[in-house]
Parts: sequence; structure tokens; C-alpha cells
Amino acid sequence: MESKQLKRYRFFRWLGAFPVDNVSPEGRFSAVRFTIRHLQKEGTAVYIYPEGKIVPFSTEKPVFQRGIAWLARRLPDVDLVPVGIYIHTRRHARPELHIQVGRPAEPIHQEESEPEVKQRLEQALQSQIQDLADSSGVDNCRFTRWF
Repeated sequence: MESKQLKRYRFFRWLGAFPVDNVSPEGRFSAVRFTIRHLQKEGTAVYIYPEGKIVPFSTEKPVFQRGIAWLARRLPDVDLVPVGIYIHTRRHARPELHIQVGRPAEPIHQEESEPEVKQRLEQALQSQIQDLADSSGVDNCRFTRWF
């Protein structure tokens, strides 16, 4: 998780989040090394914000950082499972949380380039998020994004 956001949302540490320094190449490389070592252990998982940070909910196509495609190509036996999270307060004062765990992404083919892998994973998550928005029962067409 982005170091700056992990400082702000400390409860993610209790969930096992580790800081990623997105500013320096050394910091990103260190996080990737840790992720690879961790995923090579049996029965482990890593939850990644492929955009590089927590971003507001949107049904638009997400823009991933390059690292997710790089990892996917180097760890072909690891399942990449999209998880969509949607929180809103449109019907009640208390927030509603909607979570949807998708199917693992299709295996990465060696002939696919990293940009192709990245685009395919972005499209898979966009589809997952659209399904999540549709199933939440909230009509987003009346709302305009201000940021």
C-alpha cells in the first residue's frame, strides 16, 4: 500500500499491509521483491491496489501501474483475483459496503507483452466493478463526479 496512505489508514497494517514507496525506484523494487518472496510461499496471498494507491470508486476503466503486469508475467502460477469494493451513503446515513470477489484472471501467455497483460487486467477489473455497481442497487447516472 502506498506509504502515505498507510500512514493515514493505519488499520490496514492490522490486515497485513506493507508500505510501498512509490516515489523512488528503490522503494518500488523493494516492494516487488518482498511480494515475489511472499507469493512463493504456499498458501499466501497479497492484495494489491494495482492503481498504485486507493482511488475513489468509478466504473471507468482503471489505470494500473506497470508492476501488476510485471508480477503476473514472472509469477505464472499465482492466481490474480479481482476484488471490487464499493462504499456509498446514498440510501442511508451509515455507509453500505459492497464487496465482490471475481474469478481468477485468465493465465498469462508468454507471448503477451506487459502492456497487453496490463490492459487485459484493467478490463477485467472494470467489468467486475461495473457488475458490482449494477448489483448494489444504486443508480449512478444521476450523480456527477466532481474530482
